[in-house]
Amino acid sequence: MRGSTLTGGIALSALLEVEAAIQGLVDHGVLDGYKGHFVVMDPNRPQGEFVFENAILAEHTLRDGGTPWKYDYVKIARAKAKGSWETGLSSRELVNDGLLVGDGDAPWAGSIVIKLKNGQILVIAFSGYPSEDDESLDWMAYGRMCALGLKRVPENTLVGGEAVTA
Repeated sequence: MRGSTLTGGIALSALLEVEAAIQGLVDHGVLDGYKGHFVVMDPNRPQGEFVFENAILAEHTLRDGGTPWKYDYVKIARAKAKGSWETGLSSRELVNDGLLVGDGDAPWAGSIVIKLKNGQILVIAFSGYPSEDDESLDWMAYGRMCALGLKRVPENTLVGGEAVTA
């Protein structure tokens, strides 16, 4: 089976780009404060074969100097990511169907699950703002990961370097 080509470097680069967008949203008063935590799970390390901590591909924290957080966003983002990684469902799906929420789960939305065509899943979770904003930042991160992944493919070549031009 073909595995995901998403690397920790691509994931972290995408998170840093989204961080810049978050700063802009904070500066424009769209988001309240500069805070939060991202978790990206490695699609090549499925639940059942790996322990959660060893399946994290990338994490990134946003912290505004010495401003204390109201909540532990690292713990919440990890709980959102873990619930989604274990079930294959977004945290919104888990929260909306309260029968699936278990001990240690975050009672808020804010993780997304991308079902890749090879059967793997990509989980991205964020905590720091209201659930709808957390989810939108997850989608921004996913979009940047896709864009950065596509930029790695050389133009006019097949992967591996074979030219496609005559």
